[in-house]
Amino acid sequence: PKASPPAPLEDNAEVPLAENNSASDVASDAVSDPLDRDPLVTHLPEESTTTAIVLKRAQKRAKDDTQWRDGESKMSGTVYMATTEHLNMLSEVYAIYAHTNPLHADSFPSIPRMEQEIIAMARSLLDPQTTEGVCGCVTSGGTESILLACKAARDAWCHRQAPWYAGASYASPHFRAATDVPEIIVARSAHAAFWKAASWLNVRIVVLEVDPSTMRLTAAAVRRRISRRTMLVVASAPCYPHGVVDDVQAIADLCKRRGIPLHVDSCLGGFCLPLVQELRPDLVPTFDFRVPGVTSISADTHKFGMGQKGTSVLLYRSKEMRKFQYTAVTEWSGGLYISPTLPGSRNGGVVATAWASLICLGRSGLRASAEGILQARDVLVDAVSRIDGLCIMGIPAMGVVAVGTDTKAPNGGIDSLIVMDLLTARGWVLNALQKPLSFHVCFTGAHSLETARKLASDLAECAEEARRMKEKGVASDGKARVYGLGGTFPD
Repeated sequence: PKASPPAPLEDNAEVPLAENNSASDVASDAVSDPLDRDPLVTHLPEESTTTAIVLKRAQKRAKDDTQWRDGESKMSGTVYMATTEHLNMLSEVYAIYAHTNPLHADSFPSIPRMEQEIIAMARSLLDPQTTEGVCGCVTSGGTESILLACKAARDAWCHRQAPWYAGASYASPHFRAATDVPEIIVARSAHAAFWKAASWLNVRIVVLEVDPSTMRLTAAAVRRRISRRTMLVVASAPCYPHGVVDDVQAIADLCKRRGIPLHVDSCLGGFCLPLVQELRPDLVPTFDFRVPGVTSISADTHKFGMGQKGTSVLLYRSKEMRKFQYTAVTEWSGGLYISPTLPGSRNGGVVATAWASLICLGRSGLRASAEGILQARDVLVDAVSRIDGLCIMGIPAMGVVAVGTDTKAPNGGIDSLIVMDLLTARGWVLNALQKPLSFHVCFTGAHSLETARKLASDLAECAEEARRMKEKGVASDGKARVYGLGGTFPD
């Protein structure tokens, strides 16, 4: 049974002094706040609370969060920065710009300038040939970048379908009656944000299965489902579940010949894959604007760009495509309103941390991070290859390594989810996958080579334990893990 929540306490409740403790001792330690009971807040307090008490409570609650130390993180992904020194630098930068809002560029011109420079730095990685016209915007994260790319593609599709309808709006019942429902083609391994985008934009999503041996989306699969209703095709570089890069070049060639936009979702890898490609070109096929037919790319600065959470970059091959992303309200009584992204007001502080992180690291810093991530990847891939009954899902292009059951092994292999549960019991925080059932770890700058070796050692031991459990008839719990939540749903 779940424990009952603690009873609310008044903020000004009197705290009895313990024996031998002076009032000054208590004031310096607890600031006269009953923190041992940390009340559950169920309503807005009637009275103000002192700054000291608020900070004390925040510090206490932070102790419940998963902790990480430089190079010793046991979490898959989640924390991407390599050192607390980097984090502290970002926190100082954030404090300088916490009050700013890029919506009011005339009042805070430093933030739009930083956004321009972030876009330029992202472009130098993802458009190394400096294609004329490549442009973009800074968003609040990968999901917003994906939503905006889909919104631009939908409205561009509307414009192509009905150029006679000035300012064609997909929401217009007259327009909807005259046209088909547009479709987004994605692989099952594409990020779930594309399903969210389809729901919000009221378009249809067409889901294709990946090649079962490579875990990649292929051009052949796309060719079979492409039609006049296709408003956008999506390829991942890499995909979140298995860390593999889809066949971007062949898919882009198909899309270019059919006149259909191709979005490359590189939210996870955009600030790592280009450096991996320099270090290990055999792992990463070309996926960026060097490939004709790629019309937009998303890349999260708050992942391998090591900025604080809340920023991503969306790049377009041309301004012609980007214009369909904008929302313009010209008849509002509040004045002319033009918004390039989903939110109006935004926090300039997180934009500043993305800028600061990229400036601080530079290309050499990102390359050094990629080198460490590749070393960690190789350790785990080698460890799995030595375990009869487990297998690597596809060929991981960078630090995302997915481990599944080798069903071709004797006795059907080892249950990978039991292995994951055993690793979880040892303190590892991993990500469960489905279709097919497996799990992955995402190595970041927060993982040292020694941490990767420890994981590999634990994996070997847990695999042997899982093998013994299978011999005794123990199976996994049959529950679907929930991405982004700390719970499970029954199948």
